[in-house]
Amino acid sequence: MPRAGFGGSVLLAAGGLAAGALPAQVPFGLTILRRHPGWGIVVAYAGLVLLIAAWWRLGHLVRGDGRDDGGGDGKSAKPTPKQLMITLAIWSAPLLLAPPLFSRDVYSYLAQGAMVGAGLDVYEHGPAYYGGPVAAEVPAIWQHTPTPYGPFFLLVATGVAAAAGRTSPPACSACGSWRCSAWCC
Repeated sequence: MPRAGFGGSVLLAAGGLAAGALPAQVPFGLTILRRHPGWGIVVAYAGLVLLIAAWWRLGHLVRGDGRDDGGGDGKSAKPTPKQLMITLAIWSAPLLLAPPLFSRDVYSYLAQGAMVGAGLDVYEHGPAYYGGPVAAEVPAIWQHTPTPYGPFFLLVATGVAAAAGRTSPPACSACGSWRCSAWCC
């Protein structure tokens, strides 16, 4: 089942290249994939189904109610904590490289962090007040909405925005930075 989980993650990440929330100025020559978002959605959901099935199977193995491990005693081998951490890392790796999936919220976080870094009051203004390519990635519905997030979140967002820069291609690295900060917390 570890291969199924990794395969699901790869399919989900690959589908995201065509149907994910890439910046408007698509980096790395991926514009050709953006012409086929329907296939991207199919591939992404196939990967999601495969990944869910792999997690479900792994849950059964952890509880010890999985299939026979081949030892002839009718019991399944429970994975060790080390094996579980390795599985988590392997299954997560493709998703760390994928564009944002199913939401463009990460661009709002990046814009809010950049606003705090620029000394603007995010509790008073939305990303449209900041302007520029980063704010342009924020969905229209959130352009004029002040942040609902607290100081710690904004501190993290400011660090991610400062590390990524203010232009749109660094928005890709900012997405990866967000994922890494979530992984570490």
